Amino acid sequence: AASQGGCAKSRTPLPVAVANAGCAWRRQVIEALDRSGREYRVAYVSDFDAALQAAVSADLAVAALPVSRVEPGLVPLSSAAGLPEPGESEIVLRMGQDPSPAATALAEHIAESYRRLR
Repeated sequence: AASQGGCAKSRTPLPVAVANAGCAWRRQVIEALDRSGREYRVAYVSDFDAALQAAVSADLAVAALPVSRVEPGLVPLSSAAGLPEPGESEIVLRMGQDPSPAATALAEHIAESYRRLR
């Protein structure tokens, strides 16, 4: 994603906002950029997507955000913008044995919300 009307996506090296080391999404983004040969620099690091969104909104960087987190003022980017596709990710929701009815209802709600995003 990039800031709507911003220029971060056109800068060289490309400024990228990513999560801290150890995050699977960070690794996926960095590997895709490395494979593409696109010159980039890590411009901003945070474990919180709201902070990554803020860096993108301020046009300080671009970031790989889930489609559900591309909010007003941000625009999704694709290979048409000269960026590599980071690929898909999988989210797993695990529950303990014999969950309460409330936990089951919450898990079903979360799973349904993600299914609608597809």
